[in-house]
Amino acid sequence: MWAFSTWKTTLAKWLYNKLKKDINWLELIINPERKIQKELNYNFNNHTLKEFYNFQKKLIEYKQEINKTKENYISDTPVWLWLWYIWNWETKKEKEINNELKKITFNSNSKYDILFYLPIEFEIENDWTRHVDKRFQEVVDERIIKSLFHIKKVNWAKHVYLLSWDINTRINSAYDIIKKYLIDNK
Repeated sequence: MWAFSTWKTTLAKWLYNKLKKDINWLELIINPERKIQKELNYNFNNHTLKEFYNFQKKLIEYKQEINKTKENYISDTPVWLWLWYIWNWETKKEKEINNELKKITFNSNSKYDILFYLPIEFEIENDWTRHVDKRFQEVVDERIIKSLFHIKKVNWAKHVYLLSWDINTRINSAYDIIKKYLIDNK
């Protein structure tokens, strides 16, 4: 499950609660970035390049460990979350860091059965843990949609869906998709 501050954690929790009645082996993993943020005392809106690198590297490693050790889980963020934040980096140092993080990410072999993307459709609350600049959000949203649905060489998941509309529609759509996938893959 991934989105850019669009109720992804709420949707992940609600889906988990709805699915756990039928699937007793399902695990919920949410907000891994906040765990690492606290551990490193990282500020999303005010950080150095080195701090950004350390945060992203630790977060990627943490998510990779989840993928290695957990079989069936719902999460609100994938391993490659950071990619869209650095799309237009210009300086040599930024590009070096970008390339290093890409190597770590692409070597992870993290692939998901189902990936849901939730486009930006709500006003984002400034809770100091995410970017709140509206233009930045639009650019990130456009890039994610392009890479998930139009660039076929980037294959992050077996199935990718865009969930739109209100929260109830998103929950019901995701639930139906997951249930069908589980029934088809028994």
